[in-house]
Amino acid sequence: MKPQSFIFFALATGVLAQTSPENDYKRICFALDGQEEDILPGYRVKYTCDFYGQHNGSPVEGVESAKDCAQLCQTAGSSCAGSSWFMKGRKCLLSGSNSEAKREFTVYMEKVGEASDPFGEDEDDPFGGDEPEEDDPFGGDEPEEDDPFGADEPEEDDPFGADEPEVDDPFGADEPEEDDPFGADEPEEDDPFGADEPEDNDTACGCDNCEVDVACGYPDEASPALKGKAYKVFCQKLDDVGGKNIRPPFKVNSVKECIEACSDVPNSQCKRAIWTNSRDANGQRSCWLREWNGVKKVPTKVGSWSSAHVQE
Repeated sequence: MKPQSFIFFALATGVLAQTSPENDYKRICFALDGQEEDILPGYRVKYTCDFYGQHNGSPVEGVESAKDCAQLCQTAGSSCAGSSWFMKGRKCLLSGSNSEAKREFTVYMEKVGEASDPFGEDEDDPFGGDEPEEDDPFGGDEPEEDDPFGADEPEEDDPFGADEPEVDDPFGADEPEEDDPFGADEPEEDDPFGADEPEDNDTACGCDNCEVDVACGYPDEASPALKGKAYKVFCQKLDDVGGKNIRPPFKVNSVKECIEACSDVPNSQCKRAIWTNSRDANGQRSCWLREWNGVKKVPTKVGSWSSAHVQE
């Protein structure tokens, strides 16, 4: 039985849980980028946002959450080193030999630990526990009569229709793999988070009913880790308006870009990244980089600026 056939079975039968894709991406990339998490019981991953890793070139469609994408990799067994979830397209790629690249609204989950193989030697495993886990997670070496997937049965008995014409392939095999595994012809400028909404209604996640107030770019007191530095975000708070800057203010396309610029300052001179709560007509924000300048490490003055403090 091909691994893709099992994946399609899992999607079709509702094995994979449904979540809110926007909130899932927001939860990971606003606070957990670069960090590790036990996304499934006994299965640990390291997150890299706006990036997809080496892949097999065959995206699985209809994947509604990062957890569902990680579960596909977990199910694939030791052959899968990680998975990439494209929130915008609801697609998932498993590890392979095709090149990695940056991609907005994508989360790469590198596997750093896993539970035991669900198709392994557990006597309670309904899928044939006596099979060697390292050879085939789907039990390819079992006698034909014991194979629950009927891999070697005649074509008319295959419930997954593996030999149907490729035009019906639910994994989009006919899409151009060499350019972008997620479908490069989709216009990326159509922000799925509602970036084209009026500024006064827009939040960082671009939705009208966000669960938290993230107008300043991150949830208040979020703890992102960017480029090797840990920060704490203070939404709409800054104590030294007009204070001394490390460099002249500059424009950024995102709050994350402003905070990363602070991490890039040599010798850890930058202690705070500061930005405007609202965007300008071009969708950008102004960004300032400062040392402590004698201010408290927890600001109290509420205003039109937000800040992120290095956690030391």
